[in-house]
Amino acid sequence: SLGRVKVAGRTPPTTPDHALEADLDGRVRLAGYDLAADVARPGEVLDLALHWRVTGRLDDDYTVFLQLLDEGGEIVGQGDGPPLGGDYPTSFWAPGEALVDHHRLQVRDDAPAGTCRIIAGLYNLATGQRLPIVDAAGRPASDHVELATVRIAAE
Repeated sequence: SLGRVKVAGRTPPTTPDHALEADLDGRVRLAGYDLAADVARPGEVLDLALHWRVTGRLDDDYTVFLQLLDEGGEIVGQGDGPPLGGDYPTSFWAPGEALVDHHRLQVRDDAPAGTCRIIAGLYNLATGQRLPIVDAAGRPASDHVELATVRIAAE
């Protein structure tokens, strides 16, 4: 019986619809995202694809978090889950890889109409500790990346 086995191959860079450069602890970059829609109704799902570029070793298996925050900063939608549906844990990621990671963000049924922000990042499920977003000098600047604004339409 074998444990996990990685078959290495080349992963060509991807081109996200919305480019950005967020450095997560000097180990992985969020190079951008694709967002299927920028308007949703309460109870609907937003489909996103995150474009990761691995720059260092990740010793732990991290979980992606996606949160939809209303104008007051309250969570009105969420979409946590392992990258790549759990098929390729972050502890297997290797420097130089480029990965496209699909997620679904569920808008709460009671989400109020208005403008909301989508934030994202990685965290250790066992500890709840988020990977810091670091600035050009390598100093922690935040614990999440702001992706997009979306409008929640009235029902």
